[in-house]
Amino acid sequence: MREFKESVRVDRIEIKGVRWIAESKRTISPEAQAWHAMHERWLVLSEEIRCISNAVWRHWTFWHTAAGNDVAIRAYMHDLRLWNQTEKKDRVGDKPKCTVTLWPKEFASHLMQKLQADFPSVNARPLGLAVNKLMGTIKNGRGVSSAFPRSMQVLGDEVGPPSFCYAQPIPLCNARCKMVPPEDDKGDWQAEFRIDRIERDGAQAVSTCDTVSLKAKARPRATLEKLEKSKYHRNGGMLQYDRRKNAWFLMVGYRLPIIRSGALDETRTATVRAGIKCPLIVEIDGREIPVGGYGDNVAAIRAMIDRERQSRNENYRWSPGGSKGHGRETAQGQRMADFVNRWLRFCTNMNYTLTAKVIGLAQEHNCGGILFHQPTAETQGEYLLFSAGKSEQTRIASGWPWHRLAQIIQQKANQNGMETLVFQEKKVAQQPNSEGVATDAVESS
Repeated sequence: MREFKESVRVDRIEIKGVRWIAESKRTISPEAQAWHAMHERWLVLSEEIRCISNAVWRHWTFWHTAAGNDVAIRAYMHDLRLWNQTEKKDRVGDKPKCTVTLWPKEFASHLMQKLQADFPSVNARPLGLAVNKLMGTIKNGRGVSSAFPRSMQVLGDEVGPPSFCYAQPIPLCNARCKMVPPEDDKGDWQAEFRIDRIERDGAQAVSTCDTVSLKAKARPRATLEKLEKSKYHRNGGMLQYDRRKNAWFLMVGYRLPIIRSGALDETRTATVRAGIKCPLIVEIDGREIPVGGYGDNVAAIRAMIDRERQSRNENYRWSPGGSKGHGRETAQGQRMADFVNRWLRFCTNMNYTLTAKVIGLAQEHNCGGILFHQPTAETQGEYLLFSAGKSEQTRIASGWPWHRLAQIIQQKANQNGMETLVFQEKKVAQQPNSEGVATDAVESS
């Protein structure tokens, strides 16, 4: 059975014709009238998905409040914070545990019955997918300036539930959204899906089968062809309206296959270390290969960010009193946070670029494993990524996220069928040599 990567890619494909049409132009052709009617029906369903999203949070909050779970959540958050603030030697008892189930089965069945009764015009599949998406957000959504999930913060009265003010995308599943290939190379791909629900007296409800043509060119067209041949794995999709472009788009989700080359040798290993004159060094069969050039971009970005920070400080220091009326924190706080975010974004992009080159070298030499020697605070001082472009006045762009680089290497290596081991570097004091000079050596453990 073919294996696929966990990460999902999305292609945005415009739908032909379906859009808002001015009333004076709707009588041009029956086709234009049909397109406008389809647009109006889809827009109503998109608004229904927005109301469903708000209703889920409302019912969820009311359910837990009625059960008294809000009191239990507040007590758990209070106890856990006290536990974390207490030193390890002074802690008494076990670590507090949450006894509240955020998404119980009883609530899930009650919620679906309530939503199906309140929104009868939405097909069961899009309705279920919208609820499943919110279920993941409630169970695993990150909190606001806190390590607790946002759902716990909502029950603990620390933040409010999210609100959906605009029309939401209509979720689609693989079974209810079929891709129809063209008859020739110049034809258009078509999509068939069912998203509405029409009730009938004394009979089973039915749905409308909408068939539309797609403006699939270049990459989206190649993606649809590979999905048809099962080279990619489909992961549902969404129907989204872009008001600025006055057009509907089909968002197609898919996963790429994991390429496991039969030529990979499990006994061959690529060793990755941080470099002093280059960002990284990859050692394969005793040969050291520099990766990332000379690191000029690291030095340039770090110096630029630090220079802008110093200029900002000097400008504030010598500016007249009228320019300081809003306080130093207001004048500088947000700007300093922008500098930090710029540096972190650059580090992330650089880590992904270096990882891609490391994986490429490992595949080129048929290596089945990667060993990464991760620098630590005591060993990173001489490495280029840590020291390039740094001065005594450097305050913001002063470090490098080595742990994040290790995580990216592990993730990408596993996706390409390689084993990964990460070792922490440490300094070891050496015995004095014949000249009586002792130096520190770096080893990994």
